[in-house]
Amino acid sequence: MAGISAVYQAILSRWASEELDELIPGGLWYAMAEPGVDWPYAVFTSAGNPDGILTTDTEFRDHLIQLSIYMKSNGATDPVLAAGSLLDSVVTALFQAPLSISGSGKVLSVRRTREDIRRDETARDIWIAESDFKIRRSQSYDPSPG
Repeated sequence: MAGISAVYQAILSRWASEELDELIPGGLWYAMAEPGVDWPYAVFTSAGNPDGILTTDTEFRDHLIQLSIYMKSNGATDPVLAAGSLLDSVVTALFQAPLSISGSGKVLSVRRTREDIRRDETARDIWIAESDFKIRRSQSYDPSPG
């Protein structure tokens, strides 16, 4: 797998190995969850085109990822604190150790660039905690033609 697909696969693998479905019963989805999934659930997507730098034998790419946690307010706890706590727990589990990318690539760094907690515009009892990340990866390549 090359490029952003390799980063997504690494996130999915880490999600499974950390057993995050126990914390987020609705699971992890790409771009949009299916209707009727359990609450809370998580969605990740690309937040922009990757930036690239080439050296003589290595390609460096910065992939922008957005991770969002959707939860329903239950009235028992402060929804902002609950959503923020879930997001922090998921981020810690996903990025506490370097992500593993198959093939010759590797993740060099993960940097949180933005965080927001807000009420969904269409449903007053839904809260969204999201964070953007810049994931820098490297991959060797052969610059020779053919």
